[in-house]
Amino acid sequence: MKILVAHASNYDYQTELYEPLKQSGLAQEHTIIFPHDEENAEIETNSVIPEAGLLIAEVSHPSTGAGIEIGLAQAAGVPTIFLCKAGTTPSSALKFIKGTLIEYTDAADLVAKVQGYLTSS
Repeated sequence: MKILVAHASNYDYQTELYEPLKQSGLAQEHTIIFPHDEENAEIETNSVIPEAGLLIAEVSHPSTGAGIEIGLAQAAGVPTIFLCKAGTTPSSALKFIKGTLIEYTDAADLVAKVQGYLTSS
């Protein structure tokens, strides 16, 4: 499955989001597009979204760009999971968007819950 990852750029997404997902083995089972990795610098996410089987949106930090990507995914009918770190408050606008909200406590919990979602879908 092709999976696009959306997130804010004002936190350490490489360490907190990308590395746990890459080390989990999910990247060997699925094509995961990490938009801020060097090899994806030329990719326009709006052209990838309609082809994606899933959008993983990390919503613990506010982000206009991720919000746009979430809206585009919704318009394209792409299933979306919203990852929210325990102790943070995601945008209240998420209640109007179709998707699955997953709260996680740490990197291992994040990976386990994403894997659980993918297994049950």
